[in-house]
Amino acid sequence: MRCIVRFYCIALLLCGPAFGSGDDEAFVVLPVDEAFELSARRDGARIAIRFDVTDGHYLYRDRLSVLSGGKPVGLAALPEGVAKDDPYFGRVQVLPQGFGSTFADAGHGEFTVRYQGCAEAGFCYPPQEREFRIAAEDTSLHISRDPRSRPRSRPF
Repeated sequence: MRCIVRFYCIALLLCGPAFGSGDDEAFVVLPVDEAFELSARRDGARIAIRFDVTDGHYLYRDRLSVLSGGKPVGLAALPEGVAKDDPYFGRVQVLPQGFGSTFADAGHGEFTVRYQGCAEAGFCYPPQEREFRIAAEDTSLHISRDPRSRPRSRPF
């Protein structure tokens, strides 16, 4: 009896990887700032924001908002989105591709972007909040990162 049990254990150890291998790549959870890269820059009296959405990910359109001067502001030319039957939120509009939008700078370059998104593989990120401070004369491109680190700036 022990011989049979050992045989099956050894067979599972040797053959187990063959059952799990294939052409499909394993799903890797990206850091939120890689899945949804957010950048912002000043465009005169307006602020332009841009989301670059990694393939296989999407943002919830109705969970995207901007606060400037502590008050909600409207985003210009936000894409309609794609209808999705989401397992968590039901019928929603999602943004599966990169997009840009602008808003009037009511808060002197200080604003907060709130958003939430998921990976098509079934992993959803918690709601995110990123703060920006862009001086009136600043023309740099600011790229958002984890709130524990400061946003990076690049010349535009």
